[in-house]
Amino acid sequence: RLRHDSRLERNVLAFVMVPAWMKEARADLKKRLSSKKKDTEPCGDPRITHELHNQCDDKVLNQMNWLGMHNSKDDKVKVIFVPCYLDGKDGIFNMHYYDLLIGNDICVYPSYYEPWGYTPLESLAFQVPTLTTTLAGFGCWVQEHEKGTHRGIEVIHREDEDTATVET
Repeated sequence: RLRHDSRLERNVLAFVMVPAWMKEARADLKKRLSSKKKDTEPCGDPRITHELHNQCDDKVLNQMNWLGMHNSKDDKVKVIFVPCYLDGKDGIFNMHYYDLLIGNDICVYPSYYEPWGYTPLESLAFQVPTLTTTLAGFGCWVQEHEKGTHRGIEVIHREDEDTATVET
């Protein structure tokens, strides 16, 4: 929806950092990142950082395809899928998760279900504004215990319904 919102005045770069069945860092991307030459020619799939086993069956990439998200030059919203654990040895970022987390302007956790949801708590601990839902335990805790004084976090009421039918 954001991609088609005429009110969007700036470019958005969103990272989907969810582990998947990863093979290795993309060789073409590693080469480009290590080169001193600033190459603007496209290389490989601009939406993903690592090769996957059964990449054609990956749910994140298939959803991006279905939505028409291909990170074209003129797209105001671009998405980068990081399908690995960020342990400092992933071959692309080579940074730990928390070192990347603090570089975010906002973290969004649209949880369908999480018994607690440590990731929104981690974002808040690093003072990154955070969005979560009432379907995550942490979101429910915030609503119950903070009573409208949420500092740096917004909790969206979410039910078990089709998001395509929800009004914005």
